[in-house]
Amino acid sequence: MAIRYIVAAAFLTLLLASPIGAYASTLLTLQTDRYTYTYGQLIYVYGEVAQIVEGEKVNVTVIDPIGKVWARSYITPDTLGKYGAVVGKLSLQDPTGAYRIKAYYAGSSAETTFRVIGMPNITLTTDRIVYLKNQSISARGVVTPYLPDYPITLYIKHNTTIKAVTQVNPQPNGSFASNGIYTVKPGDIGIWRISASYGNLAEVESEFFVGLY
Repeated sequence: MAIRYIVAAAFLTLLLASPIGAYASTLLTLQTDRYTYTYGQLIYVYGEVAQIVEGEKVNVTVIDPIGKVWARSYITPDTLGKYGAVVGKLSLQDPTGAYRIKAYYAGSSAETTFRVIGMPNITLTTDRIVYLKNQSISARGVVTPYLPDYPITLYIKHNTTIKAVTQVNPQPNGSFASNGIYTVKPGDIGIWRISASYGNLAEVESEFFVGLY
């Protein structure tokens, strides 16, 4: 019985004398700046390590929807444990779908996903073809596919002059509408245009008449 106590005491002494870092795991977080991307956009990843290990870098690997390594980066955390970097830029040759990102650091790992979709398309119409004095100009349309990170910016123009600008967030089904963007004033006349820009990814334009000739 005494031998068992001696062995247990010796093991406890060895455990307490061992460095805590040898048994503690380094926690790691991983995020992207968007949930959905399209062609031409940069993929930015960032996160934080709970315990800095000297000489260690965060190994970030991006896997495309068909299972191939799309990008790999080694990122050094700062003195606060934070890290971030652009790991790649999407091109027309990259497949659409769900991409996986895996990060490894000093024995810890983290994982997240993002989606890549094709270039969006916009339809746009005004509520009238001809507007007279004191009538308000409204517009509606649909964008496909829907990107939750981007608003629709609407511009009403006459020649090179921008008469009004407004923004509206599309619904999850891609539809959008904006009422009373501009009210026709005395002296407004001619062929006017309305354009819709979707996060600088797509743009469409439509013409209408203001005033009587």
